[in-house]
Amino acid sequence: MNDTLVIIPIRLKASRFPDKPFAKIGNLPMLHYVYNRVIDFTENVILAICDQEVKEYCEKMDLKYVMTDPNHPSGSDRIGEALKKLGDDNKYFRYVINVQGDMPFIKENHINLLKERLLKFQMST
Repeated sequence: MNDTLVIIPIRLKASRFPDKPFAKIGNLPMLHYVYNRVIDFTENVILAICDQEVKEYCEKMDLKYVMTDPNHPSGSDRIGEALKKLGDDNKYFRYVINVQGDMPFIKENHINLLKERLLKFQMST
């Protein structure tokens, strides 16, 4: 999937489940578990983050990330900013896929189904 960039928006201040990205699944925080699931089928994975605590974790664990404004109303806004910050680094990708940070059981076929939809439409969920 070299033509695909997966961006995972992460924030700690969710109203329904604060600190959800650090909720443990096995021995890993959810954000790391989701990252690992996606990196199994593409090396083009970036976390779009806005919290210092998440940044420190990413640096410690060597996870790719882009810092974004903490005031974004949605993960899509966070992804938009991340793409702008990546600049020319994102021009090599035909697809940009948003994988939510609370989707620990995402599979490659889910991404491939989205890509099929994107052949017909500019945006799909």
